[in-house]
Amino acid sequence: MDDFETTIYFYVRNDAFIINNILYGNMDFLWKNIKPMLDDNKGVLKEHEDGLRLPLDDITVKRLQSRIYAAA
Repeated sequence: MDDFETTIYFYVRNDAFIINNILYGNMDFLWKNIKPMLDDNKGVLKEHEDGLRLPLDDITVKRLQSRIYAAA
């Protein structure tokens, strides 16, 4: 990915939402909204596995998988 694609990828995924809320100290808000973000990552991977979306490259699949955490 070139720099432009990397920047666009950052802002269209949940990364920007997470970073902005950390920087603004909105941790309570962030924790209240983390489950939908995790579910979004799971949903994208499921659609990919089921062939319901355009195939994702290996780097994107690994990034999405790395963002899924088991509930404590």
